[in-house]
Amino acid sequence: MLKQSLHFVLFSGIGDHVLWLGLLPHVRRRARVIVTCAPAMEGLARLYPNSYDELRVEALTDADLAALKHGPSDERMIAWHGSWRGSELNWLARNMPGGTVADVVRDILGVPGAEIVGPEWTNSQWFCYNLRDWSGWCRDWEGRTVLLAPFAHTGEVRLPDQWWTDSAAYLTARGFTVVTNVANRGRGYDHSRGGPVLPPVPGTIPVDVPLSEIGPFAERCGFVLCARSGLSDLLARAHTNMTVMWPRDETMAAYHDRHFAAWSVRWIYGADVRELWVDKGAGFDPWGVGDWR
Repeated sequence: MLKQSLHFVLFSGIGDHVLWLGLLPHVRRRARVIVTCAPAMEGLARLYPNSYDELRVEALTDADLAALKHGPSDERMIAWHGSWRGSELNWLARNMPGGTVADVVRDILGVPGAEIVGPEWTNSQWFCYNLRDWSGWCRDWEGRTVLLAPFAHTGEVRLPDQWWTDSAAYLTARGFTVVTNVANRGRGYDHSRGGPVLPPVPGTIPVDVPLSEIGPFAERCGFVLCARSGLSDLLARAHTNMTVMWPRDETMAAYHDRHFAAWSVRWIYGADVRELWVDKGAGFDPWGVGDWR
């Protein structure tokens, strides 16, 4: 008996891809799964080989996306949860208080309680190609490097640039090598913001690491300090010390509290990471990384 075919079109940011790709292996038990992603996200999608029977890479337009269905069907559906049954946050409040956005995706896919499958990292070819440049950082950079990831496409509030400059200066003074992830290509079908490469935090070394390589790279660095973004979803299970900063505007505290409950990296993935609220107007406080050695 032939399995039903289900076709999912991934779009939006890294975190959305990680959630959907991480839950689709459970759908494959009952259906043949086809996944379409944008060219910029192919490397990420291939980290999840058990999430689909067929992977298609297409550069769809906004009009193509607007024509897609919301919800499982035998036609192409958009892999989107933000507006599920009106609003993901409202759905959680009505049906699963204390749940996370992963529970919304589970409801859409009909896989309640399913575990989120992690990425399958391969040996870092990017690292091998760049080893000559890296050797100039310092002799003992492995395990003593902090990867800064200050950029978040969908975050409503950002920490000021000076916060990141001060954090880099503090960590450098403690003997760490500090690098900035400047890659800016992880946005599905959305338009890139600011070009493919962003400027590094002053005083740090810029690194443009492909999404398919970022896990091994972060593990060899040893430490990650990042804004809450899709990158923190992708690195949730990496063997590294990660602190995730949640910038908050006190005038929107109630909204941010709900957002944190739904999107906490620790709660979604059961990850051993530190998550901290930071007022957007506050200066850098070393408390969040004070025990890093």
